[in-house]
Amino acid sequence: MQFAEETLSNTFDFAHKLVRVKEPQEFAQIQTEFLSRQAQVLGDQTKELGQSIAQGASEVTQTTLERTAGTAETLRKRSEAA
Repeated sequence: MQFAEETLSNTFDFAHKLVRVKEPQEFAQIQTEFLSRQAQVLGDQTKELGQSIAQGASEVTQTTLERTAGTAETLRKRSEAA
């Protein structure tokens, strides 16, 4: 939601500045600033998403290892009991 809010805020800011443009150079500058901000937000979002995926994968791996170790221990005990 934070990234959507930032994107929307940047868009409204861009539109607000755009209606005040008096010279073509201003339009180019405003557009460049807008695109730069949007790229930054997208980059931040991509970075955060990558970190979330890595953390989730790590948690799944840890859980799998713990369950595998538990299953192996159970099988060992059953084998010893037999």
